[in-house]
Amino acid sequence: MEFIMKLPRFDPTWSVDVKSCYLYDVKEYFGGDAPGSRTPFPDYYFRFRNRFTQIVDEIEKYLPIGSSIIDIAAAQGNFSLFLAERGYKVTWNDLRSDLEGYVRSKYEYGDISYAAGNLLDIENEHIGRYDGVIATELLEHVAHPDEFLISLTRLVRPGGYLFISTPNGRYFRNRLPKFSEYSNPADFEAVQFRPDGDGHIFLLYPDEITVLAERAGIDICELKLGSNTLTTGEFKSKYLLKCLPVRVVDFIENVTRRLPEPFRSKMLNSMVFVLQKPR
Repeated sequence: MEFIMKLPRFDPTWSVDVKSCYLYDVKEYFGGDAPGSRTPFPDYYFRFRNRFTQIVDEIEKYLPIGSSIIDIAAAQGNFSLFLAERGYKVTWNDLRSDLEGYVRSKYEYGDISYAAGNLLDIENEHIGRYDGVIATELLEHVAHPDEFLISLTRLVRPGGYLFISTPNGRYFRNRLPKFSEYSNPADFEAVQFRPDGDGHIFLLYPDEITVLAERAGIDICELKLGSNTLTTGEFKSKYLLKCLPVRVVDFIENVTRRLPEPFRSKMLNSMVFVLQKPR
């Protein structure tokens, strides 16, 4: 899935957060000779590509063009910009207001607005306004994913959808605890919302998604796993990724996604799930 998006010229005066977003853009999207091509960082490229295509496929399956969507903790805005170009009415959101200018610098066309700030602070003016909410790679950074999911649910209209991705806690290399194993997650409030791998607090297991959805009063439509050890570049397979044709990598990924559940849930390290607010 390619879309028109400009790579901004690097500016040494950018804030640390903007420089970090630029680096991820280079690794995940702009690292090749053209947008969407293979990059010098294939592990980043394939991880982002898998998550991106799964989320977008689900949005296009459940929401017609023209629907309103808010992209929570949207960072460099790649989901926001792409969906705006596809014809959705998108609101970009992130805690870091200095990222807004960076996202605007990549904009080409489409209906997109900006609402920087803490979701909990801006929530009242956005309650019940959207047909869909996107929250990618976010739940693993919050101390109270159950409460956060309830807050996300408030943003959508009755019948609206949540599109969420998070690492799969059952992945065989995971060493982080289950959310349900802690009686007082408040102990982790001081370290939540760190936008990097070190900021992962818990990893959710597929069975925990059902519990969290029930607490939020929202229904599970789909839960899909993706990104095997090869496509995440682990065990030095990122060097192999530089040599393999994309079609071969995709074939291996598709095969592992079709494995029986006990094997699939251990071999794939990311989850994408769709939730619907009852009408």
